[in-house]
Amino acid sequence: MIRTKKLFILIGIFALLGMVSPLLTRYMSEILTISMGPTAPIMTLKPVWSDSWIRFYGNLTQMGGIVIILFFMSCVSGEKQNRTIELTLSKNLSPTSFILAKCLAAILSMLVVFILSVLLCYVYTYYLFGYAGELRDITVSAILFFLFIIILICFTVFASTLASSTAISAILSFVAYVLLLLSAYLPKIGYFMPGKLISISTGVFKDEIVT
Repeated sequence: MIRTKKLFILIGIFALLGMVSPLLTRYMSEILTISMGPTAPIMTLKPVWSDSWIRFYGNLTQMGGIVIILFFMSCVSGEKQNRTIELTLSKNLSPTSFILAKCLAAILSMLVVFILSVLLCYVYTYYLFGYAGELRDITVSAILFFLFIIILICFTVFASTLASSTAISAILSFVAYVLLLLSAYLPKIGYFMPGKLISISTGVFKDEIVT
């Protein structure tokens, strides 16, 4: 991750999402007015700090999820194509250890990146709105969402393990990603599916506003 500069690119992308989300939330009406003029829609509700977190996790779900797939979809299939996996496994390393190491490295990398993006979102939200939520709620929300990231990474690595090429790995990963998102809407069992973690993580802030 460090040698190929992937880690630093990930940090840059997720740091940008952490900074941009509060800015877009606070100044969206001004941006629309400048870009569209008199035809700009009138926003009746003034944005609040919780909208910043909801937009942040929404951006992570959409753009962040795609970035995670693009960065890790070739972690095993790429080594198959380059035949470097044969050299690695010939050093008395089991395939299970090899795949688990790949998965763990991806999770730890994303943990660092995710924590940074959450901190940036908190700082910008606090600066723009004067309040960014209780630390307890922010922590719970972040843990819930990172569980979804872990599941997505595991599915991506699994798809990369099954696939014989990066293209096939990409298709399998994106299919798994869509199914994870749709799993929240399954009748009766949707609440217990991984996709529900996203709405629960943002629901923490809505509950705080109500109380």
